[in-house]
Amino acid sequence: MGCVELVERHMRRSGEGVLLTVHVHPGARRAGVEVDEDGVHVYVREPPRGGRANEALVRLFKKMGLRARITRGSKSRVKEVLLEGVEPSKVAGILCQATGFER
Repeated sequence: MGCVELVERHMRRSGEGVLLTVHVHPGARRAGVEVDEDGVHVYVREPPRGGRANEALVRLFKKMGLRARITRGSKSRVKEVLLEGVEPSKVAGILCQATGFER
């Protein structure tokens, strides 16, 4: 299964954009995104204290050109993120490009 198909398994359309389920890994050595059969994994360097990891997650998506807002799981490592004003195909393309995963 290719990257796009793997990402699409974890997203759904919303009236405002795309809802994406991600697994956040705070306190990572490096920030980045990985996609595998288990889901979309987002690594952030900040610790999970005082909302710092959540802020880092939103900033990482912003660096990829995506407006993100956490809609569910603000105190959990599994979160639902609203990516505003984009189509699912664009989200999948951006995330796959960020991972270096072959389509």
